[in-house]
Amino acid sequence: VETPVLKEPLQHIKGSITLEPDEARWGELVFNYRDTLYTTTGSLTDFNTPSLNFKLSSKDLKLASDIKINLDLINLNTLNAKYIDSDCDIKGTIQTQEKNNPLLDLAITLKLNPQDIVVFLPKQLAENIRNTKLQGKIQLSGSISGKAKDYKNWNIEAQGSSELLSIYNLKFNSLFFSLLQKDKLFNISGL
Repeated sequence: VETPVLKEPLQHIKGSITLEPDEARWGELVFNYRDTLYTTTGSLTDFNTPSLNFKLSSKDLKLASDIKINLDLINLNTLNAKYIDSDCDIKGTIQTQEKNNPLLDLAITLKLNPQDIVVFLPKQLAENIRNTKLQGKIQLSGSISGKAKDYKNWNIEAQGSSELLSIYNLKFNSLFFSLLQKDKLFNISGL
């Protein structure tokens, strides 16, 4: 199955989907994407104002969602993800009036290993993080708002901590800090 969203087609799809007039349900639907086996269960109800509840898992990823869509507003009631050694919980809204650059208003809680996530970041941001030689696990809790593709203009407010963190080969123990990004300025305080 090919879609405009995915870089490669889904392959070896197995399972069943139950379709009713205003609902689609699937259980233990298995497919292969980029040489990785995935399993998903879930439902899509009320096609006029859809509600999407699903779980998706692979060897490195576990994802669960409760999402409602009303016209150009996506409500993330819950979006939980675990990828390798990182966890993420997201709640909030995404306004999709501008389809190619939606407006985000999200509350996020992260427990992350930076090495796990750089593959998902915009190329320049990922390179900037790699250049810092950032190592260790970081806990963050806060909010992000702004246009999805314009991360330099995001408004970010977050509190963070790390038991052991290394940046540019400098090691920090029992670290607590605040992050603030506004008007293209990024500030880390409390280090």
